[in-house]
Amino acid sequence: MRDDRDSDVVRTSVHSRTFGEELARVREHAHFRGRELGEVLDWSPSRVSHVEHGSRGTSEADLAYYLGMCGADPHTTARIMDLHKQIDNEYLIHNHEPGLPDELRTLIRHEAQATQITYYQSMILPGILQTPDYARSIISTAVGVPRDGIESRLRARMERQSILHLREAPGWVFYLHEAALRTMVDSGATMEDQMMHLVLMSNWRKISIRVIPRSAPGATWLRGQFMIMDYARYRSVVYVEQEISSLFLDEPTPVATYRLMAERLAEVALDEEESRSMLADLASEYYEPRGTDAPAGDPELA
Repeated sequence: MRDDRDSDVVRTSVHSRTFGEELARVREHAHFRGRELGEVLDWSPSRVSHVEHGSRGTSEADLAYYLGMCGADPHTTARIMDLHKQIDNEYLIHNHEPGLPDELRTLIRHEAQATQITYYQSMILPGILQTPDYARSIISTAVGVPRDGIESRLRARMERQSILHLREAPGWVFYLHEAALRTMVDSGATMEDQMMHLVLMSNWRKISIRVIPRSAPGATWLRGQFMIMDYARYRSVVYVEQEISSLFLDEPTPVATYRLMAERLAEVALDEEESRSMLADLASEYYEPRGTDAPAGDPELA
């Protein structure tokens, strides 16, 4: 386990990094370097740097001037201004349309920068492990997702999975509750393909998949989902996804709470080989014709 008290940890927050990265993206899109933008704004290079790092004392007027000179569109301007208002909060909230977390640049950037990610999902499988057919069914049945928005959300989900193929990809530990594996999504064929996909993914060098059996104790704390992202030089970040918003936490106390939850999961989960065997068995169950698409022994999920 990492210790966020190590001396090599850079004392930046998830807010300041997100805020700075958003501003730098706007500046680079306008083809400015920091010094060049400073000359246009009649600011010193240090002032540009302070604004981009969300330093205290940065006014909304300064920020609006910066964004206006870079030609930021109204949507981008509103998003960055909202980030600026949250800069002193102990958490970062991103609001989004239903089914859109895969398109969050903040999430994708933080995942790509991580060295280790621990992911727990209770009722459905993590988007980053979903097959196209499974993902399409999940997205199309989500509340509030328009029919003409299904394919764009599906593309975003599949593109997000590219992080698994990066040379410097983080290590992943996935804890999947058995309930998610036995919840019918779309059809038996879709579920069989999804189970086999998980079996294959579990053999990847940087991926560990462990199943939480339904018999595991602690049902009250096994609800929901969360992700812990660890970094070489930054504080760990906890990500909690909701239907129309996403929460990022990097304060020590809440991170420690989720870390304890991850340790509890490790204690009750099947090991990697046992999990792989269960996934293969489930693939066979979904394949076997039984007059129902649900695995044997789960008529309530048919």
